[in-house]
Amino acid sequence: MEDAAKNSVLRRIDALIRVGYKIEPCTDEALKLEHPAHPEFKHARLMMFDDGLIVGGRIDEMHELRISAADEMKFSAFLRSIPKPTSWQMHRDKFYFVVAWTIGIAFWTVIVLMWKAAIDK
Repeated sequence: MEDAAKNSVLRRIDALIRVGYKIEPCTDEALKLEHPAHPEFKHARLMMFDDGLIVGGRIDEMHELRISAADEMKFSAFLRSIPKPTSWQMHRDKFYFVVAWTIGIAFWTVIVLMWKAAIDK
């Protein structure tokens, strides 16, 4: 891959991350990006291939998105159409993680205290 093409792909990844997309684990052939936007946003999931092609949308509907690496105007228009995620949408996975750990720690604390109380009798 040429340096210009690599730079174009890296710029696109950077631009998508800046508007709220997160990189998800995926195959070696493509990069999976997910946006924590509203459920009605039709391009919440994208696949970016190593040649810079971006594919997204619901394939079963007419909302399929295909932006080639050379089509900078279409990519810029797509970036402008992406809704800005709220703070809650950006951080809800961290919130759920903290809640789960808090419940787990509280559960095991109660178990240990009950066990200790049973031993002390």
